[in-house]
Amino acid sequence: MDNMQQRDLAEQLVDLIVMNRITASELITDIHISRLRESQITLYTKHLEAEQLQALLCFYNTEIGKSILISQQRMAIESRQSSEAASESPLITDEDIRKISSFLKS
Repeated sequence: MDNMQQRDLAEQLVDLIVMNRITASELITDIHISRLRESQITLYTKHLEAEQLQALLCFYNTEIGKSILISQQRMAIESRQSSEAASESPLITDEDIRKISSFLKS
């Protein structure tokens, strides 16, 4: 596959894994989403071959892949919560956690 195909696969994967989670949670309002998306695409194309990107896209579009994405979102929330418990200033507020939890339940 050429670089354009690799980039296209990376864009699809970032949209599936990263951007849907961010835009759906409505937590990021001050960050320019397009810049965040572009930086993630750059990382994916830098570290993953086109065949790897394609395999991940295929996997995350299966039922088990979709369920793992949901579990990863929940684990990320719990990880943030435990990290914040150890620090004095939380990274996200209780309201942010409620929004994410509500989104995950829907």
